[in-house]
Amino acid sequence: MTIQQACDYIRLTIEKYDNTYKKIKVFTPKNPIKTNKKVLEIQQVNQHCVALIRKADIIKKQPSFVMPEIDVKVPLEKDEDMVIIKKKRSYDTYNPKIASWDIETSTDRFGSHIPYAVGISWFEDVYSKTEYMMLTKTKKVRRVNPDKSGVKKFIYVDKDYEYKQYKLIKREKRTKMFWGVGTCMKELTKFLYVNKNLFRGYTMYAHNGGKYDVPLAIQNAFMDNPYFYIDGKGCLELNNAWIGFTLRAKDDKNFVIRFKDSFRLLPMGLDKICKELKVEHQKLPETISHDDITLTNYNTFPALKTYLKHDLLGLLEVMDKFGRDVFNELKIDITRCYTGASLSKKNFFKNYYNPSKYPIYTLNDRLDKFVRDSYFGGRVEVFKQGEIGKCYYYDFTSLYPDRGRMTLPYGKPEVIEYDNIGQRPDKFFGFLQGYVKTKDFNAIPIHAIYKDSRLIFPVFENWTPITIFSKEINTDIYEYKFFKGVKFSEGLFMKGLFTDGFNLKAKHIKEGNPALSQAF
Repeated sequence: MTIQQACDYIRLTIEKYDNTYKKIKVFTPKNPIKTNKKVLEIQQVNQHCVALIRKADIIKKQPSFVMPEIDVKVPLEKDEDMVIIKKKRSYDTYNPKIASWDIETSTDRFGSHIPYAVGISWFEDVYSKTEYMMLTKTKKVRRVNPDKSGVKKFIYVDKDYEYKQYKLIKREKRTKMFWGVGTCMKELTKFLYVNKNLFRGYTMYAHNGGKYDVPLAIQNAFMDNPYFYIDGKGCLELNNAWIGFTLRAKDDKNFVIRFKDSFRLLPMGLDKICKELKVEHQKLPETISHDDITLTNYNTFPALKTYLKHDLLGLLEVMDKFGRDVFNELKIDITRCYTGASLSKKNFFKNYYNPSKYPIYTLNDRLDKFVRDSYFGGRVEVFKQGEIGKCYYYDFTSLYPDRGRMTLPYGKPEVIEYDNIGQRPDKFFGFLQGYVKTKDFNAIPIHAIYKDSRLIFPVFENWTPITIFSKEINTDIYEYKFFKGVKFSEGLFMKGLFTDGFNLKAKHIKEGNPALSQAF
């Protein structure tokens, strides 16, 4: 109906194709433009339509736009900005202070999601009241040490303190729920404050909480409450989701609670994770239709409490098992990680990084931008269209770690001007800036540029500015004029990380250990 209305409005024929480019419907306008034979073609993709343009009608050469010139005089290098990354000698200690939380909501008459219930589950350590051992810890204490003239000077000295370490008997799972439209989130906030000594230093996980639970909590409690303030330095946002969020107590700045999104570490549904890790509390099937629950009748569904409790305890048990398995295998505490990427980065620098053999340097902003300008997103194109006949399906499991097993740039970067690079860029390993021009117009283009927020692979009829990685140079297809480069050493410093990752992932899948297979 919508397409027909558009067809009548523009007074042109519209032809619709399916995903195999088979014509499935022709829309004819009620009052066509008789002197115009133009036909618009569209393709139905799922429940949407996209415009089709025939390849024969596309201008093969690069569109006539002007790329900005590169300023060859911009300096890139300042030694003081580049620092070698040092290997941390100390291992993380395991942090058992984790909790899970979840919000139940329904929509109001304006379509806004309003919480009517919120719950929290946590592990609480139970200690013996009589059995303990005496331990000693050392603290630095400031002392006044006046010099001969009587001027006060301060020095720090070590002082030993004895303290009792009571015997840990067991860890018990606790759950607390709060119910009420407009009040439940405020009650949770007050509960956390009243129990500050218990929740000090806890990391609270909500599954996909960065997109849902945390924004709702900010709106309904965290933004305006008498107990906590939001610590901006502890808040991290990625792709429109909070991957890290921090609250501090207004009357005790040393008290902190960190909120993190378990989905960023374990990107799958809670039901699937609970089943794979075989935790005690599985996610319950939805015996209640959430569409039937409203802000006025939610308290008439007694099964809701059990449903919420299983969600809370299931996630708590998942994060506990995942965290312990990762720490035992890698000596990394997951509460210090925000995403799977940060877990991977910690694994590399803790267990594989060798600065004496393959030193890695931080880059200043100018060098960082120079390197990033050579990076582009993925590419998916149709190079042959139609019925091809017999063909083979080739599944490349993961291209990124496969390339990571090859030589990569490391070491202190060296900025080289054009005269030093000369006409032999094959002897150069790093990132190059200059101009490119196509000489083989029949070859599939391999160099990309951004234009108007689009990634395109054009034929460069004229000299065009470009920044590329040296391994991408192809003198069969292109001519180049390079005037600046950032040179690195070349080495296999990530081969062990990626090779072990593949092997250990397969090993743990075979042994039925999905937590560690997911980690690797």
